[in-house]
Amino acid sequence: MKTLVVAATLIATIGSLRAQEASEVKEPDPFVADVAAEPERGPTKIKFREGSEIEVTDERLVPVALEEIKFDADLSKLSETESIGIEDRRAIRGFYQPKAMWRVDDGFIGSYDGGEFGGALFHFSKDGSQRTLIVGEHVDDVTQMGENEFFAAGGLEHLDAGTGSLIALERRKDGSWRTKVLARFSDGVAGIVGRIEGRNSIVVSTWWTVPAGHRTPPDPPGQETRAHVGNYFEVRKDGWMRYLGESTWVSGGHSPKTKTSQQDGGGKGEQRR
Repeated sequence: MKTLVVAATLIATIGSLRAQEASEVKEPDPFVADVAAEPERGPTKIKFREGSEIEVTDERLVPVALEEIKFDADLSKLSETESIGIEDRRAIRGFYQPKAMWRVDDGFIGSYDGGEFGGALFHFSKDGSQRTLIVGEHVDDVTQMGENEFFAAGGLEHLDAGTGSLIALERRKDGSWRTKVLARFSDGVAGIVGRIEGRNSIVVSTWWTVPAGHRTPPDPPGQETRAHVGNYFEVRKDGWMRYLGESTWVSGGHSPKTKTSQQDGGGKGEQRR
């Protein structure tokens, strides 16, 4: 009888501990890796949840300051009859200035954001007199893959849901553009993280944000802690792709383990899409 009582007590204790563990909201791992949260550019190691890691170098094109653009890049003022390749006028009303503008050999590539109504990427000549629609997509990051070849990534976060795309761009000799969607993502906005050393491939990430859990004492209002969970993929120039792993980092709050996001990013932590 004594043995049965001890066994019953032990089972009850284990059950109580498991119930307590299940009731606790566990905080995700602290900051592991997110290139977009680092203002510096250079080699960065990404550590994945399962323990592996990979080193990348941020070689995204750097946006130019809009003050450096010497032509009027406001596309929202275009007349109803002037076509720019985007049919939804609600999107065009949001094209009052580029979201980002990157310098290329023969001019600029400009990204425009019309919110949930659409986005677009245009090529402008150096003086802005000629404009070509490259693709009607939300674009946040661009990296050069060859003399006239680029990868673009971006997406939209709307109503707590995020979608993203990775697109290959090629500038032809006649000035036209050829585009190919390499991937569509349903788990978050896509961003280009960097290039893998020694390979002709880049790392792309998709991110979504979740509450990081309860803290004691509670986070002050406006400083709530958030966890950013991301999937990482390696993508080669020819479009070949493989999954690398998952990584998590925490922003906001006041814990010493917390790392506050210092800039928005492609696919990347505090999402701006």
